[in-house]
Amino acid sequence: MDDDLPKRCLITGATSGLGEFTALQLVSQGYSLVLIARDAKKLVVLKERILSKRVNLAQDIDIMLCDLSELEDVRRLASDVKRKYGSLDILINNVGAVFGQRIVGKDGYEKTITLNHYSWFLLTSLLLPILQNSRAARIINVASALHAFGKLRLDDIDYSKRKYSALKAYAASKLAMISLTYEYSRRLKGTNISINCLHPGIVKTNFAKDTETPVVVGFIERVLGLQVDVEEGAKTQLYLASSLEVEGVSGKYFVKCKESRSSKETRNRQLANSLWELTSNKIGWAGKLKTTIETFE
Repeated sequence: MDDDLPKRCLITGATSGLGEFTALQLVSQGYSLVLIARDAKKLVVLKERILSKRVNLAQDIDIMLCDLSELEDVRRLASDVKRKYGSLDILINNVGAVFGQRIVGKDGYEKTITLNHYSWFLLTSLLLPILQNSRAARIINVASALHAFGKLRLDDIDYSKRKYSALKAYAASKLAMISLTYEYSRRLKGTNISINCLHPGIVKTNFAKDTETPVVVGFIERVLGLQVDVEEGAKTQLYLASSLEVEGVSGKYFVKCKESRSSKETRNRQLANSLWELTSNKIGWAGKLKTTIETFE
C-alpha cells in the first residue's frame, strides 16, 4: 500500500441522505471514494458533483451498481471491488430501509433482514482481504437506537412463521447488526481492522418510504425524538471514518460522536455466537467465512 495515495472509502447507499452527505464531506477531506447504489442515473449525477469537490487530482471516484437486498448481487459487487482494488481503508455500511410489507428476495429471504443485516455481514466478510491490506482499516455500521425495541427469534429471523411487522423487523435487523459488530470486533482482535456501529438519530431521509403507514415514523419520533437534518445525522459516521480520536477503537456503539451503551441483548455473547453461525449459514458462506476469519486470529 502506498501511504502517499489518498485513503479509499467505500460507501453503500451513497446516492441519498446520510450516504450522499458523507461522500461529499469525505471527498472534500481528500478521500478517494467507491460509491455503491442501485440507481445508475443517481450514481452518475452524484459522481459529477463529487468530482467538482476534489481537493487532489489523485483522488479517484468510482461508482458501482448493486442491489444490496439481493445477496448474489452483493457477492458480485465484492468480487468486482477486490478485482479492481488491492486495499480498502474504510467501509461504511450505510444502506438501510424499512419495508412495509414482507417482501422475499431471489435468495428466499425477507428483504428487511437481508438489506439491513445479511448484506453488510456478507460484504464485510468478502472484503476482509483488501481491508487487511490497509495500515488501519475501519468498518462503520450505521445502526439505530430502535434496536432496543427489537427481539431476535433465531428460529424465524425473516418472519416466515409469524405475522410481519415493519417496525419489529427493522428493530430486530439493527439489533442483529450491533450484536455482530461486537462479535466481529472480538474475532478481529489484534488485527489492523476496527469495526464500530452508531445511531445517527432519526434523520430526515426516505428510509421509511416503503412503510405501510406514517404510524411507524410517528412512533419512532415519539420514542427517539424529532428528526434531525442529514448534516447532523452524518456527524457520527464522519467522526468514526476520519477522526484520529477513534483510531484503534473497536467494538463500540456511538451516539452523537460519543461511546454509548446499547441494549442488553446486543451484549449477549451466547446470542451473538448463535447469530454468527445462523447468519453465516444463511448467506451461504459458513465454511469460507470461518477460514477467512481464522486468518485474522
